[in-house]
Amino acid sequence: MNRHNIGRLNTIILTSLISIGCAVSCVACSLLPEDEDKYKIVLSNVETEVEYELAKVTKGDVRLSRKLYALYQEENGEELSFGLDGREVEAVFVVKGEDVKKGTLLAKLKSDDLEEEKASLKYTIERNNLLKAQARELTDYDIEKLSSRNLSTIDRENAITDLEKAYETEIESYDDAVSVASLRLREVEEKLAGCKIYAGMDGTVSYVSAALTSGNNNYAKDTTVIRIVDSSHCVFVLENEEYKEYPDFFKEGNTVVLSNNQGDEYRTRVVSAGTGEGDIYLELEELDDRLTIGTRLFCDITVEEKKNVLRVTPDAVHSALDTYYVYKTDESGLKEIRYISVGLIGDEYIEITDGLKEGDVVVKK
Repeated sequence: MNRHNIGRLNTIILTSLISIGCAVSCVACSLLPEDEDKYKIVLSNVETEVEYELAKVTKGDVRLSRKLYALYQEENGEELSFGLDGREVEAVFVVKGEDVKKGTLLAKLKSDDLEEEKASLKYTIERNNLLKAQARELTDYDIEKLSSRNLSTIDRENAITDLEKAYETEIESYDDAVSVASLRLREVEEKLAGCKIYAGMDGTVSYVSAALTSGNNNYAKDTTVIRIVDSSHCVFVLENEEYKEYPDFFKEGNTVVLSNNQGDEYRTRVVSAGTGEGDIYLELEELDDRLTIGTRLFCDITVEEKKNVLRVTPDAVHSALDTYYVYKTDESGLKEIRYISVGLIGDEYIEITDGLKEGDVVVKK
């Protein structure tokens, strides 16, 4: 910016030159000046220059933008947790950074009591199924014996009916025992499943909770203790809360330019528009080795723009409540206030709708 001298202030500087000559006379014990001309006041007229920094009112575009930030991370991943509370960790089979395959056992809780109960329930189910099968065989055997006895037709039929009822009652008791044990077995197996964590995908272990190795068994159910990611394919992710205000900008297939504070630019395209509660994914058009997991970039979105309007830089505009004003200089170089009306307040310029014209010069703050 050029600095301009737009005014001069005349300042009166008062300089006192006082010469005191003292002649001491002891007459009547009083001090008297010998000569009144020795007391003099000299006035000097000095001009002092005051410099103002100026801004010119021009015509051009006024743009208001917003930065939305995106984080570079793995596209695919899973957060794993146990399904039970309050059990001690028996073993952790992986460490951070280790590659794993889908189905690999990663960690387990102590579950000997559940394993024992599972075995007991399975035995109960098998035993009652065998007893039920045996009861059916005995039913057929006893009916055959009755058939060979010298009984009237009515007596034989009544005896067989009574026999079948007796065995049916016994078989029902076995069925009930199997149903109860089977129901409990499902519950135990669900608990056992909650005691083990398996990898649900091929990938790399990116996180292992310290609680798994510290002996702490007070972590909450469903708390993430292991995280697996697929680092072979990474994308930039924008959270829903930020991007959903600009659905047209983030339509699937659109090109979005991301930047950093150093001015580097990275071209990406929208591969998932994040409908509903999902996230939006931006995929690099060309891979760049400079980017690492966790890199944070931003995209610049135009919120509003005015074309070819009167404008001035924000550092020349003052405001008080809803009133806007600038300072101009008069012919003598003194500042005078000028009230203005403004339109769009942009990033680098403010639109002027009244009070100034193109070419006007105003004083910066």
